Amino acid sequence: MKAVPVLTIGSEHRLENRIKKIEEETRNSDANIKSHLYKKNRQTVLTEGNSSKNTDATAALAD
Repeated sequence: MKAVPVLTIGSEHRLENRIKKIEEETRNSDANIKSHLYKKNRQTVLTEGNSSKNTDATAALAD
């Protein structure tokens, strides 16, 4: 039974299916990467904000 699709479906059809699968995997990977980049950028912005607050507080204490 497992050999039937391999024998009955042309090589072009198998390649088309493989391309579709790779394109879907690529879209999923891209979405995952974009999500991670967004989180890292957000974390960087928050860290920079905290650093700025600490600098301001230190400057106020020094005065």
